[in-house]
Amino acid sequence: MHYDPINLIPISGGASGGEEEQQKGLDWNIASIKSIRALSRVLSPEGGALFNENNKFTDGPFPDSGVVPGEKQELKDWHNYERQREDALKTGPGEQGAPHELKEGLEKERHDLWNTNGFNALLSDQISIDRSLRDIRHIGCKSKKYKSKLPTVSVVVPFFEEHWTTLLRTVKSVVNRSPSNVLKEIILVDDGSTIKDFLKEPLDKWLATNAPMTQVVRLKERSGLIQARQEGAMVATGDVIVVLDSHVEVMNDWLPPLLAPA
Repeated sequence: MHYDPINLIPISGGASGGEEEQQKGLDWNIASIKSIRALSRVLSPEGGALFNENNKFTDGPFPDSGVVPGEKQELKDWHNYERQREDALKTGPGEQGAPHELKEGLEKERHDLWNTNGFNALLSDQISIDRSLRDIRHIGCKSKKYKSKLPTVSVVVPFFEEHWTTLLRTVKSVVNRSPSNVLKEIILVDDGSTIKDFLKEPLDKWLATNAPMTQVVRLKERSGLIQARQEGAMVATGDVIVVLDSHVEVMNDWLPPLLAPA
């Protein structure tokens, strides 16, 4: 048995496993290797800074920020206290993450949107796209400090026929709750949406005004979640790629804990 030098997954079965099983494993690993090498090109101006000519990880700095992985640094309080104070004052439907209910008489509209989206999209439309969320972290996390220099981030969000307000709420939460000097870009990947016109020009116009660091990659046909993620990764320019679903909301100060181990 021998191992691929990139991901240390066995690519031959040796004495165990039948020939067909071994071939399936080989095919899977070849696809995996191609994907990882593609990502390594994304994270380097010259292509492959994370790997040397022997396909081994390098210990050099991240290409965009210059941060050296594992480097000892002073700690910094990354918490956005102003944002926390603003959120604490917000009231209204769904604010502080509180439940919200539709008024009577909207059953048909709710039913139609539910059939299209698979969730209560009408309820989403009644909640602010910049709503506040209750801080549910452990009390010890609220005062924790992290490295003062963090790698930059490209946030990749694949979507297919996503509802308007849920998609915008995802983008808005990432923009408002991420350090501006760490969030390099947001990349929305439209995996072949065809039935919702608002995901075309109206989305582009909204992003230009509200999230100018965002670009939309539109695939000509539906390719599936994994391929859509890879298409987003191929155009990313940040040091680190974070993939999110298209109907999520991030919490205040969500990024530093993810990046600090670098």
